[in-house]
Amino acid sequence: LIFNWRTELTKWLGKTRCKPTIANGAEAKSKIKSFKSSFNKIMIISYEMASKHSTMIQECKPNMMLLDEGHRLKNTNTSTYKKLLKIKTPRKIIISGTPVQNNLMEFFALIDFINPTIFQGDASQFASVFANPIAASQIPRSTLKEKALGQARLKKLNEITSNFMLRRTSAVLTHLPPIHVSTVFLNMTPLQRNLYSHFVKSRYVYSMLQGGLGSAFTTMTILQKLLLHPTLIYRKIVEELEDTMDDSEDEAVEDELFEVWTSAKDQFPTPYVTKQPDHSCKITVILDLMKSFSSIGDR
Repeated sequence: LIFNWRTELTKWLGKTRCKPTIANGAEAKSKIKSFKSSFNKIMIISYEMASKHSTMIQECKPNMMLLDEGHRLKNTNTSTYKKLLKIKTPRKIIISGTPVQNNLMEFFALIDFINPTIFQGDASQFASVFANPIAASQIPRSTLKEKALGQARLKKLNEITSNFMLRRTSAVLTHLPPIHVSTVFLNMTPLQRNLYSHFVKSRYVYSMLQGGLGSAFTTMTILQKLLLHPTLIYRKIVEELEDTMDDSEDEAVEDELFEVWTSAKDQFPTPYVTKQPDHSCKITVILDLMKSFSSIGDR
């Protein structure tokens, strides 16, 4: 995302008018420090680095903060939200292609970040005045009084946010060619098939399906990684399952998963070379498509 922004800035402003500072990785701290005294007017930085170095960014006295993928600020309790909120700037813009009004409390978090005084209250007051009445009116068994109140509060909410919120639907994309969606079913590679079979036959999955230990979310995450590329699973084995589980998993589940993947190590060839394209059905097809696009000058 960082380098996409640099590409777009260069495309529209040219290399001479705009030379953005890229504050990323191990050099982020030194880049922010040099940006403070440089003539560069734009700094591009990830959420993680901005959160880590929020104090230094504040010392740069930014004139505007533009946050792409703004739905990452949908939770007011996260460390990223709290640290970025401390960066004072007269202008804030949030860009998001993700629907933000499906959950009104997440919507409040985004609005309160860029316009903290607009609702004249905190999250609990917003819930009482807007979120709860609107949610209650959308329940099938709601009364006429609840429906009327919810509609009135929704209208008022739209009136307030329409002054600073610009919403665009796919109707504005008339300049783009029509989208053609193709669903392609792929056969797993032998390595993926062996690992898939090993995992779904494990005691962990059996217990999860019976309502015992484990979670569907963790199971789906593991299978998604496996079907993308076995290297993602191999790393978890080597790194002793760090970050494999979600926050709800307990020590018993961790022990069970550790046993599953310790025994799965025998499914990998010896020695196992990571990141081999032919170990993944998806990566193989994607690379073939990219070669095809490149041959006709398409990007």
